[in-house]
Amino acid sequence: MPVEFKFLVRAVALIVITGFLLPLAFDNPLFKPVFEPETAYAAAITITTNTNWSAITTGTGAGGQPGSADTIVVKNAATLTVDVTNGAAASINLAGASPNAGNGTLAFSASTSAVTVSGTLTLGDTANTPDAIGTINMTNGGILTAAGFAKVGTSTQVLTPGIGTIILTGTNTLLADFTTYNNLTVNGSGATTTLGANTTLNGNLAVTAGTLTTGVTTFTLSVTGTSSVSGTLTLASTAGTETFTGAVTVNSLGVWNNLGNRTVTFKGGLTHNGTTFTAGSGVQTFDTNSQSLGGSSAISIPSVTVTTVTLTNTGTWTVTTALAGTGAVKNNSTLNIGFTGSVGIATLDGSTTPGNTVVYNFAGTQTVKPVSYQHLRLSTSGSKTMTSVTTIAGDMTINGSSTMTGNSGFAVTGTFNYTSSGSTTLAASTAISIGKLNLTAGTLVDNGNTITVTGTGASTWTQTGTFTTTGTAIFTGAAPAIGAATFNNLTINGSGATATLGGITTVNAALTVTAGNLMVGAFALTINGATSVTDTLTITSSTGVKTFTGSVTINSGGTWNNSGSSAVTLRGGLTHSGTTFTPGTGVYTFDTTASQAIAGTLSIPSLTVTSPAVLTNNGTLTVGTALAGTGSLTNGGSGNLTIGGTSGITTLTASASGNTVTYTAPQRARPSNLLPTTT
Repeated sequence: MPVEFKFLVRAVALIVITGFLLPLAFDNPLFKPVFEPETAYAAAITITTNTNWSAITTGTGAGGQPGSADTIVVKNAATLTVDVTNGAAASINLAGASPNAGNGTLAFSASTSAVTVSGTLTLGDTANTPDAIGTINMTNGGILTAAGFAKVGTSTQVLTPGIGTIILTGTNTLLADFTTYNNLTVNGSGATTTLGANTTLNGNLAVTAGTLTTGVTTFTLSVTGTSSVSGTLTLASTAGTETFTGAVTVNSLGVWNNLGNRTVTFKGGLTHNGTTFTAGSGVQTFDTNSQSLGGSSAISIPSVTVTTVTLTNTGTWTVTTALAGTGAVKNNSTLNIGFTGSVGIATLDGSTTPGNTVVYNFAGTQTVKPVSYQHLRLSTSGSKTMTSVTTIAGDMTINGSSTMTGNSGFAVTGTFNYTSSGSTTLAASTAISIGKLNLTAGTLVDNGNTITVTGTGASTWTQTGTFTTTGTAIFTGAAPAIGAATFNNLTINGSGATATLGGITTVNAALTVTAGNLMVGAFALTINGATSVTDTLTITSSTGVKTFTGSVTINSGGTWNNSGSSAVTLRGGLTHSGTTFTPGTGVYTFDTTASQAIAGTLSIPSLTVTSPAVLTNNGTLTVGTALAGTGSLTNGGSGNLTIGGTSGITTLTASASGNTVTYTAPQRARPSNLLPTTT
């Protein structure tokens, strides 16, 4: 017999089907209406009288509010006022089509009022004569989010920006009718917003995601408030000036791209923490307010003008074309100047902030601005003119293949680093002062000048490059450590100080110890000129012969202390008028120079005179251990010679009137050329 089934469909009607028994599978088409949920349809909402958003009850959202799938048309001169914080719609049309076509307004009641349009907000309509006008009124603030704007008709559409915020999430071109906004945010990942006219923001600009571009026209962008770029800001057109009155920040992953080489004016500073900053070749002007330039990412701006105000660099900034203007640049970090010629900025402050560095790194000739510096670096290549630069409070570095020319008498408080492969000659008759020298490459020519070294501690003088010297190096620091080196004249003049020679040292002319103690360690020391000691010369090791080719004079108050018992070679004689002469046990050899003299009171345990030298004793000399050699020792008329050890010298002459030779140990006196002696 037939089987009867009863079930409900969407229309809630009772339907009776008589026929054969059908399978009860859920996928049977006859049963699907029973078990599938009812489909939700979008609402089309039309506003023709002034209405608050919260009063709408025909939408698909909670409580009848408009939902994200609903479309809204506002017309007939009506105003829809957003008085909620979470309004939503698929699209909004201000000034819709007939019937009842006419102007439409979207307004916001408060700064917290907000609506999100997932699609386009359309303004205007052609059903009227003249065309209808759409208006967005954000006098009281509010937040309007939309994919973009569209215009219908030729009438000018209206945006009253007030204190509101517009957020754009899709690819769109701003309406040419809208030239002024308050806050504008671009927040569409992968989307691009393009200016439609010269655009002014009374509030803030935020490129949170996606791209904001000026387009390839001449449209300009002016932002009164702050600008924050986490996406991409592209200045693509080739004419016009962009103005940023508030602070500009390029955030992590942000990109600033001045593709059109636009001129840009900054009035609130620039911070670059982003991925890329392409400034273009247009002049970037900083004016109106003193401001800063910096960030965690290095920034290169080829051409900069600072007008009236002070621009403070707090990051790593490179200028490659021009740095000009009536204002001032204060460097607190690293400033790279990468162009030839002079720096035109009225004031460059590179000295008042500790640690800051100004680098002249153009690959060619440059003129160093004549101001005081903290750290100064001459880099890359080419000759850098240093005329009238007098003060470097920190370090001065010459590297790459750069060289220095035309220098004034500058003073470097820190280290003078010369690591360039080039050759630099100091200007003639121009003494300089440095804290330390680190010469590791190339050639430095002192050109007969005096170099005063004021530093102390390790590596006060490091010389592994070539130092061509005809001048004088004077060390005045508390404890300068002097590495292996060649000097022309070497002077130690630090009262109470101890200077240490730490490697093979040659002095081509004079060694002068005016004040302080010169410590000579385990290596050879060669002095080719005169040696004058008014304070203390200490030899601490027996390793390495100490050779004094010129005369050695221990002046009043001076001390000779050979505590290391080093062998000493003398070729210009020895005079001791000082406080203390401690010879040690090393052999003192007088050789090479034919005529030498000893004066003062001296006790030398072992003394050797090697032919052709003739050593004349005009003072009081005691040889306590051995007198030897192939040369001659002459005891002058005022000489007093005491021999306490063996005497094996080839020739001993003691015939001058008034001289005395005393033997204090048993031995055979030499038989000839002696006046009366005492034994």
